[in-house]
Amino acid sequence: DWLPGADGRDDRAVATQLEQALQRLADEQPDAAMCMQVHDQLVGQLALWCDKARVAERRHIEAMRGRERLERARRRSGELLAQRLAGTTASSPLRALFDDAWADVLALALLRQGEGSSLFATLLVITDQLLGRIPGGDRARLQRDVENGLQQIGLYGSEATRMAHALIDAGHADETSAMRRSRRRHEPLLPPEPQPDDTPAGTLDPALEACRRSTLAHLREARFGSWFEFVDADGASTVQRRLAWFSALSGRCLFVTRRGQRAAEMDLDELARAIVNGRVRELRTEVDG
Repeated sequence: DWLPGADGRDDRAVATQLEQALQRLADEQPDAAMCMQVHDQLVGQLALWCDKARVAERRHIEAMRGRERLERARRRSGELLAQRLAGTTASSPLRALFDDAWADVLALALLRQGEGSSLFATLLVITDQLLGRIPGGDRARLQRDVENGLQQIGLYGSEATRMAHALIDAGHADETSAMRRSRRRHEPLLPPEPQPDDTPAGTLDPALEACRRSTLAHLREARFGSWFEFVDADGASTVQRRLAWFSALSGRCLFVTRRGQRAAEMDLDELARAIVNGRVRELRTEVDG
């Protein structure tokens, strides 16, 4: 699997090491000592490649865990916002702006310092002021506080100022709409939601649906490091990918190549459907890594 083309791209370092070893055996009179030396060199080099792959894999796993923590924070901040919005007469544009921008401010503070922190408590007070649940006090100070929060999610200068005005002045629907368009130009804090599988649950016949449920239950018990074989779109070839990590919360899972590089990301239900439909096969025997 380490040879060129094994996982979709050439790795000349692997091929070069093998070529040099074979060339040495061809040029010199091989004996047991030489063969052992060549063997040890190749094994040592392979160990270095494996270490490098593990480092790359851990980096991708940590990134996935970070996204998962942010997702939890986003959900919790959304719950707290929904509770506050339910008791107000906020207009639809203002609600949309809260969901679009201010929710990210709350989520980031929750992620960094926790729900019991003074920063998060302060942001909840600001939220109540923006929604008119409590008196807003000094408008200039409220403006600064809101701008400071927006700057934490990547909005600066005039954009942060205008969006803060839009949040404070709930009745300015046109300005709110403009700010929402401005917000979309920035990189979102959260990744896009995974697209659903192309086979809706309702289209599976009862036997396949039972198989999907059974497969999904099995996958939830799968251990990290399990290997799966993916069939290419043309159905003519397959590639092996390792399940490096999955989330018990969202079901999102990460597959990597033997070199530890990100290969695929999907949720467990999508994986179960792919297995049922024959596009993925779990390798029951452990692949030597």
